[in-house]
Amino acid sequence: MIRTSDPPQMRTDELKLAINGDTMKLFKLFKNFHKDESGAVTVDWVVLTAAIVGLGLAVIATVRTSVDGLGDKIATSIDAVEPSQ
Repeated sequence: MIRTSDPPQMRTDELKLAINGDTMKLFKLFKNFHKDESGAVTVDWVVLTAAIVGLGLAVIATVRTSVDGLGDKIATSIDAVEPSQ
């Protein structure tokens, strides 16, 4: 059986320093993440773009029925005219 060496023993002071150092790194990471607003700006643009697309679709759906009716009236008027020679 192969036996691995035991990990080196750390003193209590060293262990506290290692834990505090990692904790400080973690707090710094969260602090920087909280300050970073580049993702928030992206979300704002996505929401704004979605609102504009939705508004455009609503306008198209509303205007489409009126345009179809107007097109039918124009076609009827053109058909009623006799061509001259």
